[in-house]
Amino acid sequence: MTPRMPCVALALALLHASPSALAASGAWEAQTYHGNAPGLEANPLKGFVPFGAATNGFPYSMEWYYLPLSSLMTGGNSSAGTYTYNWTELDKAMASAASRGNQIVFRIYLDYPGRAVATPQFLINEGLPMRAYSDYGNSSGKAPDWNNGNLIKALEAFIGALGQRIDGEPRVAYVTAGLYGYWGEWHTYPQDADTSDGKPNWEMSQANKDRLLARFKSAFTRTHVQVRDPLASTTHKHAFGYHDDSFAFETLPGVSWHFWPKMQSAGLTDNWRTRPMGGEQRPEMQATMWNSWPNPTEYYGGTPTENEETSIKTTHATWLLHNWLFNNPVNATQWSNALRAQKLLGYELFVSSVRLPNPTTSAPLAVDLNLENRGVAPFYYDWKAEFAVLNASNTWVKSLGTTQLGLPGILPGSAALTKSFTTAHGLSAGTGYKLILRIVHPLANGKPVSFANAKQGQDRAGWLTLGTFDVTTR
Repeated sequence: MTPRMPCVALALALLHASPSALAASGAWEAQTYHGNAPGLEANPLKGFVPFGAATNGFPYSMEWYYLPLSSLMTGGNSSAGTYTYNWTELDKAMASAASRGNQIVFRIYLDYPGRAVATPQFLINEGLPMRAYSDYGNSSGKAPDWNNGNLIKALEAFIGALGQRIDGEPRVAYVTAGLYGYWGEWHTYPQDADTSDGKPNWEMSQANKDRLLARFKSAFTRTHVQVRDPLASTTHKHAFGYHDDSFAFETLPGVSWHFWPKMQSAGLTDNWRTRPMGGEQRPEMQATMWNSWPNPTEYYGGTPTENEETSIKTTHATWLLHNWLFNNPVNATQWSNALRAQKLLGYELFVSSVRLPNPTTSAPLAVDLNLENRGVAPFYYDWKAEFAVLNASNTWVKSLGTTQLGLPGILPGSAALTKSFTTAHGLSAGTGYKLILRIVHPLANGKPVSFANAKQGQDRAGWLTLGTFDVTTR
C-alpha cells in the first residue's frame, strides 16, 4: 500500500503547485479582488445617467429620455375604448442609445412645466378640462384634470400597449411610471391636499392611482418599473422599484416627507432586494457637488446637502440621473469623486474562488464558482453567463455554452453563493487551456459586465479568466 501523504505536506504541495496541478487537485483556488478592474466604471444597468448621448467622455451605460404622451398616443375614441399609437419617438430613443452600446431609462409625461402641452389632443377635444398655472416658471404647459374618467381609461390603455410593445425589450434598462403629475413625478405640489396656501387640490385619487399601478403591474412582467412616490399605493407597493428625484438633498431621515422616511412609512426599506432604486441628483447641486468628497457644497442660502455616500448606501441606489456631469468640463478632482460615487452605485460582482479540475477527453468539464456581490444592490436581471476556452496562446478555441447563474439572488452583504457549470467540452488533449467567463449582454454591442477581479480582461477584453486547466487522455 502506498503511504498516505501527511496533511501538512499535502497542503504545502498544493500551495506551491502550478495552477494546472492545483486545479487538478479539485481544490478551491482563491481569486484576487480588484476594485479598479477594467470596465467597472461603465458596467451596464447601473451608474450615473445623462440625458441622451454624453459629450465629455465620462463613462456610462444608460441614457435618459423624456417623451411627451401626445407623440405616442395619437388618437382615440374614449366612448369606444379604441386608441391609436405612433411609437416612432420611443423607437428612435432606443435605437440611438443602442448604437452606442447603451440601454435607455425613460419617462412619459403629460405635463412638464415650461414645455408644450403633452396631453393627447383627442382627449382635450372630448372635453378633458385643462388647467393653467404659473408655478415652476410655467407659461406654456397645462395640467389635465387628473381624475377625469376618459383620461384614466386612456392611460390604462396606453400602459397596456406600452407593455406589449417593450416589456422585455433588451434596449430598455428600466421604465419610470411617469404619466401623472408635474414632470410625470406623481405629485401636483403645490396644488395638493394641503390647501392652506390657497392653492386648489389637483391630486389624483388613490383609487385612480391604484388603477394605473395595477395596469403597470400586469403589463410589465420582465422589465422593471419604478415609481416616484413610495406612498402612491398600499395595494401594489411591493411590485415596483422607486426613484428619488431630489437625491442627496431630500433623501435621508430627519424630515418626514424626505424620500427614505416615506420608504420607511410604507414598509419598503427592503424592497431594493428585488426591485431597483434610482433617481436624480438634485439638479441645482450637480455643478458643484464633486468639488469634495463625500459632501457636495452647500446651496440654497446655506442649506447643506446630504452625504452622498450615506445616501447611496441607505437607499441602495442603482442609477441616478446626473446630466451636468456628462455635458460640462469636469476637472480631475470632480472626475475622481464622481467616478468613486458611480462605482458605489448598484452591484459589484466578484468571483472569490474557483474550483476547476482537469477533465479528460471523454469526461465533461466542470467548474464551481463562489460568487459575491460587494455592491449595494442586486443585479436585477438574470442575464445568461457564457463560458469559453482559450488556448495557452490566448487564442479563441470555442464557446462552451451559456447558463443562468441566478444573478438577482446574489445579494450584497451575504455569503458567497456557489454556482456550478458542467458540460461536454470536445477539446483535444493538451495543456494550458484557459477557462473564461462573461455575462452576456442582451445587446450584441452592449457594454460588458466587468467583475471586480484582478483577472478581469487579463486574457480577453470583456471576459474574466477563471483558471488554467489541462485535458488528458484516459
